[in-house]
Amino acid sequence: MKKLLALMLAAALALSLVACGGGGAGDTQQEAVMTKEEMLENAEEKTFADFPADNKAFAESCIGDIYKITGWVLSVESDYVRLATSNSDGSGASDLSVIYLHVYLPVDDLAGLKINDKLTIVGEVTGTSEEDISIVFGITDNKVCLEFETAYII
Repeated sequence: MKKLLALMLAAALALSLVACGGGGAGDTQQEAVMTKEEMLENAEEKTFADFPADNKAFAESCIGDIYKITGWVLSVESDYVRLATSNSDGSGASDLSVIYLHVYLPVDDLAGLKINDKLTIVGEVTGTSEEDISIVFGITDNKVCLEFETAYII
């Protein structure tokens, strides 16, 4: 009886190892990136007012959504552009009460951008981050940022 129980347990263990082995064909395939046209078809048009300022939980609920949004360039980094809304005077100056966007673009696109350029993008929210933004003489404000790792300039 003990030998039979040990044999059954060994068979169950071997079967569970084989079942968990994975290695299916889907494991090696990479997720397809949407084209600009596909994103435009699926995009929801948004304004910065649609995103509650400094609400990280709301920002995280946007991950996976595709948006078309217009903003003004605050800075151009080596691999992304920081976008925000403009003040009501249209100056392109940042309104500190809104969420920021980090839009990752090809270097060729980034090289042609300047501070205060108006930019419309379409892209998928792939994550969130927080960063300290300098307000005045060493005073900073922590801002929630939406990350668009796959985006296109319209």
